[in-house]
Amino acid sequence: MNKLLLFLLVLSVFIACKKSEPTPAGSSVNGVLHYDYLVGKLGVYYETDSNKIMLLENKYANDSLLYDQYKLYVNINTTMYYNDHGDTACYAGNTTICGLPVVEVLQFVIR
Repeated sequence: MNKLLLFLLVLSVFIACKKSEPTPAGSSVNGVLHYDYLVGKLGVYYETDSNKIMLLENKYANDSLLYDQYKLYVNINTTMYYNDHGDTACYAGNTTICGLPVVEVLQFVIR
């Protein structure tokens, strides 16, 4: 009986001290990842809850591969963890918007 009690005590300590998943270093923002096909060009961008548009750093040959990497998070409320290196670019959709921040995505977390 004492061994069982000791086992349950040790087990409860491990459960109580379970480490949560660490958050990545960098900044975070809440919003929605969008994917638009406009004017013959694929568009992947992040719109924050405060209506700020952020472009994702694209290390791929085209936007289709960028979309494939993040398609599980499109049109879902997420928290995006990112690094901002101060780069800006233009978003070419129905209208061209320049001066948008380009961020390196570290992780998306569904809210």
